[in-house]
Amino acid sequence: MLKKGQVTTFIIVGLIVLIAFIFIFFLRDQFVEKLRNNSDNQAYLTSQLDIIKKEVIDKCIEQETTNALRAFGEQGGNFEPLYYTTLYSKKVNFLCLNIPDQKTCLNQGFNQVKAGNILNNYVSDAVYNCINLNDFENKGYDISTGDFDLNLKINLMDVLIKVDYPITLTRNEESVKRTEFSKLFYIPLGKFIEITNNILVDETTKGEFDIALFFSPYVVRWEHSYPHRVYIIETVDKTYKFQFAVESEP
Repeated sequence: MLKKGQVTTFIIVGLIVLIAFIFIFFLRDQFVEKLRNNSDNQAYLTSQLDIIKKEVIDKCIEQETTNALRAFGEQGGNFEPLYYTTLYSKKVNFLCLNIPDQKTCLNQGFNQVKAGNILNNYVSDAVYNCINLNDFENKGYDISTGDFDLNLKINLMDVLIKVDYPITLTRNEESVKRTEFSKLFYIPLGKFIEITNNILVDETTKGEFDIALFFSPYVVRWEHSYPHRVYIIETVDKTYKFQFAVESEP
């Protein structure tokens, strides 16, 4: 038969065990709740970063690069031409300058590297100035950005834009980050530059380019901007064109 002191001891031990179990379950619930909150927080920040990518970064890259490529093609590979003629109110850059009393002209040296540098500088400034993250402030998280760097590469059949721009969202000591963004534009600018140089070679050596003898999947033609010639290279569906001028004497 248990004595009174032994019963008391068993009761105390039982209470300690019960309290320990309650405490363990409490800690477990707290831990699960914290994991769930962290998971929800991470998902929220990730969704916000996805929206920033789609509605700001991707949109600016698409808009500014498309505008730049169009202007670059219409103006003969120069956004602010110094020597130009006009065709339908558009300034068209001279890529071959007149040599007095000669049929041939002086090639100004247009190539893929030069075109890439001009486009890269212009598009980089345009995309950076387009990006505005003000609408994403005061949304319950901190937003921070790093250095902006854009690289444009002209390929034969397309133009590739790569942007390195770290964007970090932080809330409740949780962070998500995205650094790289890219977009491929299916514009055969490299091929058009190649055709441009074929034309310039004939203009500088023969004084003319015979379109009838030139076979290409693209439309190649020229128009008068008296007394000059404006060569136009464009896709069959007219979605993109590159035009440039050859200077002539009256």
